[in-house]
Amino acid sequence: MFRKKSNGLTRRPLRLRLFLLLLMVIAVPVLSVLTSCSTVKAEPDFDNSEILKGFIEEMPELPALPSLNWTYRDGLYCLSEADVDKLLNYGENDIPSYKYQMDLWKAKLDVILSYL
Repeated sequence: MFRKKSNGLTRRPLRLRLFLLLLMVIAVPVLSVLTSCSTVKAEPDFDNSEILKGFIEEMPELPALPSLNWTYRDGLYCLSEADVDKLLNYGENDIPSYKYQMDLWKAKLDVILSYL
């Protein structure tokens, strides 16, 4: 007539708990995989080449040769000291600067052309 108090861990509820635990362990990953979004690679509708061609800068201009005043004396052509300075500045500064700008322009152009 007196019932024994159970601690809640009888055979039937234990089997039910194990079944529910197993169901949760299997169901959660399966449902997460089945409901996850799959990525589809979309093809672009436009051509990127026109945009990339717009990034091409104009080619740097070759620096103009300075105007020099040549004189003829004693069978030789001569320059004044100011004209010699202009010519040296052209050869030592303007031409190397132009070469650097051209190298930079060519490197940028090569990067753009590699994507086209």
